[in-house]
Amino acid sequence: MSFNSMIAAVALTVAVAPVCAQTYKTDQGHTEVRFSWSHAGVSTQHGEFTKVEGVLDLNADDVEASTLNVTIDTNSLSSGFGPLDDHLKSADFLEVETYPEITFVSTGIERTGDTTADVTGDLTIHGVTKPVTLQATLTH
Repeated sequence: MSFNSMIAAVALTVAVAPVCAQTYKTDQGHTEVRFSWSHAGVSTQHGEFTKVEGVLDLNADDVEASTLNVTIDTNSLSSGFGPLDDHLKSADFLEVETYPEITFVSTGIERTGDTTADVTGDLTIHGVTKPVTLQATLTH
């Protein structure tokens, strides 16, 4: 698995608990950041980051004016196999001692339907920032 394929494989699912009327923070017990990759075309392997913090500033009247910021602790990577975790955390991939966080900062939100939106933003992994679009479902 190359570092670029790992960037492409990161999928973000964030559950939020209300803090006040319009600001929501992630609830660690209900937040998942999972990723997967093909292992030699034979099987699909999975991993997750277990420590995530995020803030959604929601404008319920104008969803497109909302913002989302997420920080992932790279050292919290877990694949269920310690030697693989150590390799993914090494300089070959995430280099967690030098780059302890992955961040996502939204730059725009566009409604794509009654209950869907595209959340665009800057994803920074291993010191490299690239624009990404997350497809979101608006549940409440």
